[in-house]
Amino acid sequence: DEENIDCSGAVCKVLGIKDPAANNSAAHFHDKSKPVKETEVQDGDLITMNTEGKKIDHIGFIVIDSNTGMPFIAESSSSFNSGKIVPLQERIDSLKTKYPNLKYYFRRL
Repeated sequence: DEENIDCSGAVCKVLGIKDPAANNSAAHFHDKSKPVKETEVQDGDLITMNTEGKKIDHIGFIVIDSNTGMPFIAESSSSFNSGKIVPLQERIDSLKTKYPNLKYYFRRL
């Protein structure tokens, strides 16, 4: 059901991964990708997050505005299904309010 797709499910859908038996969690994508410096992030890179201080538990795509070069994030079921994207720094700031120990990582497949 596309309305109930989670963050890693959205990544799988975009990447065309259809095997539901595969381990396609946010942590799995983090482990299978390579680190990228924030200053070198590109369109289509991943952002993985540790919101609770235990493990990687959230993932999204980086989308770069071709006119301004400003990074945005496309993530979660509501953003993915509605096509909305949010400025990256705005999203990180809002998550830090809710999750003071938030850690985030830029990754490339």
